[in-house]
Amino acid sequence: MTAFDLFDITEPGEDLSVGPLGSPRVSVRFPVRTPPIDTLIPTLQRVVAERSIEGELLVDAASYAHVPEGPGVLLVGASAHYGITAGEAPVLYRAQKRPWPIAPLDRIRESIRRTRQLAEILSAAHEDFAIDGEHVDIAILDRLRAPNTLRTLGLVAPALTAIFGGAEVTPVGGPGDPFAVRVRRV
Repeated sequence: MTAFDLFDITEPGEDLSVGPLGSPRVSVRFPVRTPPIDTLIPTLQRVVAERSIEGELLVDAASYAHVPEGPGVLLVGASAHYGITAGEAPVLYRAQKRPWPIAPLDRIRESIRRTRQLAEILSAAHEDFAIDGEHVDIAILDRLRAPNTLRTLGLVAPALTAIFGGAEVTPVGGPGDPFAVRVRRV
């Protein structure tokens, strides 16, 4: 089993167009092992030039490694950004910023698929890049539709458990943070 097998997702389920999962602003984050992030820039620039991620219009790759507490490396897209954070616990993430005309649970599936596609490209180009397949963090960056409350958790957790064919879903972050959960296969 590879890290990518851990988050193979089941067939599309019901459309939950209202409530927290109706928000188009979904973010997925995978913990990664990475070389110095500046060494990833040429690969990311090639991803932009070759349009390597299916369904994405990517426009730039830039390093913000010089910015304290900054985003690390950023891959800027028309509808979503990708990034790799620097520091002791780096993550590869994708954050949707524009409306997406697909079913809510499919947004999560597609975000994970596209993020894994980028991870595969980076893994092929850099032998010391790898996803830690233990978990994925999923955030809904919409405080109106998805306040960081137990009620939101109660609405979202069953849907995520269904997507992942049975999983442990636990809250991540504090009361002032956007709603986020950690999904771990059991």
